[in-house]
Amino acid sequence: MTADAHQAQSQNTLAAVRRMEDALARSETDMTPYFHEDFIWRGNAGCGVKQGIDAFRQNWQAPFRAAFSDRDFQTERFMADGEWAACFGHVE
Repeated sequence: MTADAHQAQSQNTLAAVRRMEDALARSETDMTPYFHEDFIWRGNAGCGVKQGIDAFRQNWQAPFRAAFSDRDFQTERFMADGEWAACFGHVE
């Protein structure tokens, strides 16, 4: 892959992650437009790994929303390298 193609893929991956975060912040419940059906969610310490949208929805998204009904996402850093992406921050 050329350096330009790799950079373009990284930008596309980052854009997808930002759309997902925006959807979470809007309290969307259907995450299928943002996640592949069999994606793997690797949360921070204590959150564990969720395999697939149903596990994510049932074991992270719904409990998180119930615990933090009034929330504001504060993402400090986004990173993308080709098809891989990560971000970190906190919720207020």
